[in-house]
Amino acid sequence: VKDTSSGLGRIKDAWEKGLLANISYAVVLLPPLAISLCFPDLFFKAADLAGVYGVAILYGVLPPLFAFVMRRKQASDSESAKLNCTPGGVVTLLALFSAGMAIAVRETLTYI
Repeated sequence: VKDTSSGLGRIKDAWEKGLLANISYAVVLLPPLAISLCFPDLFFKAADLAGVYGVAILYGVLPPLFAFVMRRKQASDSESAKLNCTPGGVVTLLALFSAGMAIAVRETLTYI
């Protein structure tokens, strides 16, 4: 015998019937759908901003940071320091990092 008088019992019954899955789909999908239908320009602008900002960070900022960290770790190991195949020093990495950040900031300010 199931106790459906308590809130927990009702939730368990809804879970077993699959009603919670439908409710969770509606809660997740309907608000963004309504906003995108009412304000399509806002949706496209946000998607464009997310793409430009993500690409600038992924390809402009992270590679110099990774190279900097790799060089710092290799500095302690004399044999792996000989395998350094990227020219330039910290100044070059700083210039690349600054250029990537400048692009990301410029693109972000363009959309605000």
